[in-house]
Amino acid sequence: MTELSKLGEQNDLVPRSIGRVLDLLEIVLEAGGCNLASAATAADLTPTTALRHLRALEARGYLERDGSGTFSAGPTLLRISATLHEAGPLGRVVTVAQPHLDALALATGESSYLVVLDGRVATYVACAESSRAIRHVGWVGQNVPLKGSAAGEAFAKPGTMATRTGA
Repeated sequence: MTELSKLGEQNDLVPRSIGRVLDLLEIVLEAGGCNLASAATAADLTPTTALRHLRALEARGYLERDGSGTFSAGPTLLRISATLHEAGPLGRVVTVAQPHLDALALATGESSYLVVLDGRVATYVACAESSRAIRHVGWVGQNVPLKGSAAGEAFAKPGTMATRTGA
C-alpha cells in the first residue's frame, strides 16, 4: 500500500474497490512495471482480484501488458499525465517556475527541481537538468518521503511552509 493510499484509507475518503484499483496503478507505476504476482502481493490482494482490476485498467488504456505479462503505463495514462502537466494550476506554476529553474541550473551547474507537497510525500513536478556529464535525471513524477529526503525535509521544517504557500 502506498503513502497516498494510506492517507485516503485513514480518512475513509476512497471506496475500497476504487482504492484497490488506484493502489495497483500506483504499484505498477512506482515499480516501473511489474507482473501480476508482484502487483497482487504488493497490494495485498488475491491474484484473481488483482487481475480483474489490472485488466480493467488495461482495457481503458491506463496500463498495457507486454508478452511476458509485465504491466506498465499505457497510452491513456501518458496522455492524461501530459495534459495535467501542461494545464491547470500545477501547469501554470511549472510554466512560471521553469525559467527560474533553468537560470538556477545554468548559474550553479547543477540540476534544479520544483517539488510540491502531495499528501504525505513530496512530488517532483519540474526540473532543469545540468549540462554536466554526471548528473541526476528523470525525477519528474517521482515521489519521495517527507522524512529522509532533502526535498521532503524542506517541507517538514517548522516555520517555512507559510513562505512557500504564499508565493
